[in-house]
Amino acid sequence: NRIRVFDFPRGRFGKIEFWYKLFISRDFKYDLVIGTPFEGIFLAEKVAAKGRIPFIYLADEVFDPSNNEKHSFINFEELKKRDIKVNNRAIASITLGQERYLFQEKINHLPPRHNHFVIPNSPSGRSIQLKSSYFRDVFGINDTKPIVLFIGTLSWKLAKKLYDSSRQYTDKPYHLVFHSRTLGQMGEEDHPFIKISKKNVESGMLNYIVSYEDIGMALYRKDG
Repeated sequence: NRIRVFDFPRGRFGKIEFWYKLFISRDFKYDLVIGTPFEGIFLAEKVAAKGRIPFIYLADEVFDPSNNEKHSFINFEELKKRDIKVNNRAIASITLGQERYLFQEKINHLPPRHNHFVIPNSPSGRSIQLKSSYFRDVFGINDTKPIVLFIGTLSWKLAKKLYDSSRQYTDKPYHLVFHSRTLGQMGEEDHPFIKISKKNVESGMLNYIVSYEDIGMALYRKDG
């Protein structure tokens, strides 16, 4: 079996190349297409329709139109209406957890018969604690202060709030480390307290890099 990941086509020539590779050159025949909201799943549905193959909705994000946080999408309400329809037309959804799917089911008005598969956003296999000093080695941390580790999206509102509020921190009884794949959006270079991990890490290494750290941080709003 073969899996191909396509970059989202941008511009006129990008779109021509995309559709050419899929349906004119016919170098592969696909049995299934998977997309993520919003643009990815809209395109996935088009590809599935033209290829007469099924498509799956990969819910790496679940956008709630009722929350108070501003979305960066133009015409968000229209996109969300279309997103709901596309999710309902998919043969199944892939979700990161069962509780997350229940939220998706509610927000996207999915029927009880909608199929879904839970695939956690984590390395495969059982969770084990490995012997590791990854971030202490990367940042040359030689003291015994605990490391507080945040892994996530630096462009998220709550991460930005923490990033800004900690600028006044000086000597604390802990080290604060941010590890993320979305860099260059907060002026990470000159933060006086937070240590920013910029190195891309393969999924199979995640257990290793977090095993030695003392405290993991999860950011949530009280209003959900």
